Amino acid sequence: MKIKNTILALVIVAVLGGLLYYLSSMPEKPSKDAIPKENLFSFKPEELQEFTLEAPSQLAATIQRAAAAPAKIDSSAAPKAAEEKKDAAAQWQITAPEGVAADSTQIQTFVEEIAGLQAAALTGDAAPNWSEYGLDKPDRSYRFKLKDGKTVALDIGGENPGAYARYARRDNAAPLLLIDNIDDKSLIEKTLFDLRDKRIFPVSLDQSKRIELHYDLSGQSVSAEELAKAKQLGIPTKASRIVLTKQASGNWDLDEPHVRTDPGNSQYLLTTIS
Repeated sequence: MKIKNTILALVIVAVLGGLLYYLSSMPEKPSKDAIPKENLFSFKPEELQEFTLEAPSQLAATIQRAAAAPAKIDSSAAPKAAEEKKDAAAQWQITAPEGVAADSTQIQTFVEEIAGLQAAALTGDAAPNWSEYGLDKPDRSYRFKLKDGKTVALDIGGENPGAYARYARRDNAAPLLLIDNIDDKSLIEKTLFDLRDKRIFPVSLDQSKRIELHYDLSGQSVSAEELAKAKQLGIPTKASRIVLTKQASGNWDLDEPHVRTDPGNSQYLLTTIS
């Protein structure tokens, strides 16, 4: 019995030792910080005039810098502070597809981040076989046009074997590039939806005094419980509209139907739709 236990223990030790050797001999996954990176573009955010986003099965989008209203700048302020205030007023418009409102804040953030994007060069001057890296049919393509007329292109391909980076190509030429697929994931996967104005009411409610919400409730049924509650409150069960009026205090009150208003709920509703 003792000999059998000894043999079993030796077998277990041998198996564990072999497993430990196998794991220790495996090459370590390279750290994303171990790959030297450099700035991908040389332009500054304020030099970008227009850019396009293209991706398979998605509408191509063209976004252009719009003329911004002159910013009020304090003449006594330092030149740097004045420049920052001026840049903060940057406005953008989506020129294609037509009829899509732009979110200038989101677009300006994208422009500032893309101008500082970094990448690691993996090959020399010779162009690789782009199809091996998903760059024969890029997952996403960016085209940047600067104010001086120069253009810069960026194509995003497939993931590297470790899935922590994406292959990329600048101006359709070597070298093959590697871009962080973790920290820069949202940046290199930007879509038209991300940059459009997603507000239901694309207006500033600070300047509004009255809001009307219209409903079509013709096909809606009312339960006995809802009917009893509406009768108790003295309000219609199928109100075709709701009218909110802004008070001097800044709160929004229900004028139609005219009932007591919960300021917190009314403000939450307006924040949600705007």
